[in-house]
Amino acid sequence: MTQKEETVGTRRRGTPVGCFSSLRYLSLEATPKTVCGIVGVAPRLPAGTPVNIAWLDGSTSDDRLTVAHQLRNSGLSPVPIISARRVTSKADLFAITEHLVSEVAPTQYMVVGGDPRDSAGPFDTAADLFSSDWLDVFGIDHVVLPGFPEGNRAAPKVDSAAALFDKLSVLKRRGCNVEITTQLAMDSDKILGWIKRLRDHGFSDLVRIGLVGPAPLVTVKRYLNLFDLDAARLEEASEDGAGTVQFSPLFKALEDGFAAAGAGKVGVHLYPFGGANSALDWFSAVTERGDGNQEVR
Repeated sequence: MTQKEETVGTRRRGTPVGCFSSLRYLSLEATPKTVCGIVGVAPRLPAGTPVNIAWLDGSTSDDRLTVAHQLRNSGLSPVPIISARRVTSKADLFAITEHLVSEVAPTQYMVVGGDPRDSAGPFDTAADLFSSDWLDVFGIDHVVLPGFPEGNRAAPKVDSAAALFDKLSVLKRRGCNVEITTQLAMDSDKILGWIKRLRDHGFSDLVRIGLVGPAPLVTVKRYLNLFDLDAARLEEASEDGAGTVQFSPLFKALEDGFAAAGAGKVGVHLYPFGGANSALDWFSAVTERGDGNQEVR
């Protein structure tokens, strides 16, 4: 793969971009409602770009399987999210996985506790799921874990970093390859501090930081409320023009911070709340020109 193929461009000050500015390390999020937009931008993405398939209220296993088919047929890599507290039984977990394996053959799964505070079945946490024989039965050896630089709304009294370290230890002992993708975050200082803690703990593999592509202010505020993030940080983390929020200052602060700290392999996970095309336009602009408000030709 050439440098042009791996990256969107170079930094304005002339130094080569790291993986934070690289399409090679980019991933996205899809739902049954947004998957068509992501399929539409597939030609703009490297083949096999991972796309996480959200497990939302009201979506069925068939809905998520359809999304996985659409992604696979577009040359993208479906990454089903398995939400432990939404699984109703071990038989339910196995049936879901059997259908995914037989029809789209995912190469990795993201495993989360999930938004609900109460469990629908026997698994209260992702760690409970890892303690079952699920990984062994299906030969799963590549797992994506969630990260929470600003805390976990579903478990506010739990040290989310310590819980993450415990899961990392379990998966590494099993010989799994592990990546981390964070929930939406907006506080650059907290993100940088969280990454340092992770690296100091010895985790050297890929971490993707969850960022929002350009989206209407009302939409962003709705998701901030969903993730229990402080909307007051919008002014310092984003730029608001004509009712659209862009997170270019946050991207720049993180890019500079990661470079200065030698943060290792850190990429971007895009939440395309305002549409996949505009999200990729913004990502191209902010990486090529150092400014997410410039037009992409």
